[in-house]
Amino acid sequence: MARLIGWIDGLVGRIARLLKYAILIMIGLVMVEIASRLLFNQSFAWTRDIAAWIGAAMILLGGAYALQEGSFVRVDVVYMHLPPKLRAFIDLTLGTLCAGLVIYVLIRYGARFSFNAIRVWETAAAGTWNGPVWAAKIFIPLGGILMALAWVSFSLKNLEVLLGRRPAPGD
Repeated sequence: MARLIGWIDGLVGRIARLLKYAILIMIGLVMVEIASRLLFNQSFAWTRDIAAWIGAAMILLGGAYALQEGSFVRVDVVYMHLPPKLRAFIDLTLGTLCAGLVIYVLIRYGARFSFNAIRVWETAAAGTWNGPVWAAKIFIPLGGILMALAWVSFSLKNLEVLLGRRPAPGD
């Protein structure tokens, strides 16, 4: 179990480290857009599109890292005052139901959405350039798959807390 948790956490961590460089690319693209507007009174559609696609990829792939780090939003007013084993049980039951629904939608409908975009070789609708929209849509099911893996790790850690093999996070 520990080996699987380590492998998943390592994969999620490596992807998160790559994503921190993506934000630098996104910032660079926004700066190019701003400079081109100020200096040349010219806007580039491709910079806005690619920056938006990078942002979407960061959100979709970064969700797994947020889960791994315990950064997801939840109502902590009551939750944090519960005993660790009860928190682990809640995460395993209610959390799995909620996360499972989100993961299911991302993978099932995201795959359909991205496969259709690939099938028609979808490009940007702006008309000023033919950017590959299909490439950005691939991150929807990939984000769902990565989130599913992160949830497996999260669930195994909670199972270990319930079995008394691991201390609860923060304890």
